[in-house]
Amino acid sequence: MNLQAFWSRLTLVGEYVLDSPLRIGTGGDGVALDHEKQPMIPASSFRGALRAYVESTLRGLSVAGQETRRTINLRGPDGRPTPTQRIVKLCCDSVDKRDDDLNYQGCLTGAIVSRWEADPVLRPQLDAALIDCTCQVCRLFGTPWLAGRVRLADLRIVNGSAAAGLVSRGGLSISRDTDTALEGSQYQRQAVPAGTRFSFHLILENATPAEQGMILVGLRAFQAGLIGLGADRSRGLGRGHLVIDWWQCRYVDADQLLGALLVGTDPQVFTEDEAELRINALADLLRTP
Repeated sequence: MNLQAFWSRLTLVGEYVLDSPLRIGTGGDGVALDHEKQPMIPASSFRGALRAYVESTLRGLSVAGQETRRTINLRGPDGRPTPTQRIVKLCCDSVDKRDDDLNYQGCLTGAIVSRWEADPVLRPQLDAALIDCTCQVCRLFGTPWLAGRVRLADLRIVNGSAAAGLVSRGGLSISRDTDTALEGSQYQRQAVPAGTRFSFHLILENATPAEQGMILVGLRAFQAGLIGLGADRSRGLGRGHLVIDWWQCRYVDADQLLGALLVGTDPQVFTEDEAELRINALADLLRTP
């Protein structure tokens, strides 16, 4: 392991408790199951909701002047290196970002990356250019061209917390013209009952204090029950809250790494007060144009 490359690992653990039934799956009317045929919350679903909340929060809090400008050299019409300036923001604007857009500013798109990969002038510095010109949220959660630094395990049922079986939710479709039920439109959907608890385990590596603050702001919304999961959220399903077990959360940086690996020293406990410091670091970043 390269000690210069590895300089922090934040581990957060806890439980996600359902306040209402949850219907989340890979399609159809069933629920997602793990290898033991027990309901679970796929890590991709929780991670996607977390990322969407972080992006929307940063877009709402960002002010003019927080974007940075990067200069890269691309091959010009005459074959010589031509300086090109890029604007890099804290997060993408998911409303107008298209993967085939060659002129998008604020982050990168698949079309831009493909062009850069084929550019003979930029190729020797391609890795550095991709990192420098990708928005902060994409660097944190990952893109097709950059590995993310947030690792989240599937949320599996805590032993003894599962209620007996699944609950069924029925319904039917109503005609807009006649305001009556459509023939044959009845359906039954399964859901995980309220009160079920799922294990939560997130690892964040090589993140700055402000980036750790981004994750913690998103998790704070989960703690408050502000983020729903799964389908039929408009009908009251998918509500829950996250309970972080701060005594089991850990933080290790480069100074503690050798002791943790060679001597077996336990990483330091990551407390709620330290989480507040990381959120304050994010606030300082947002206040600095």
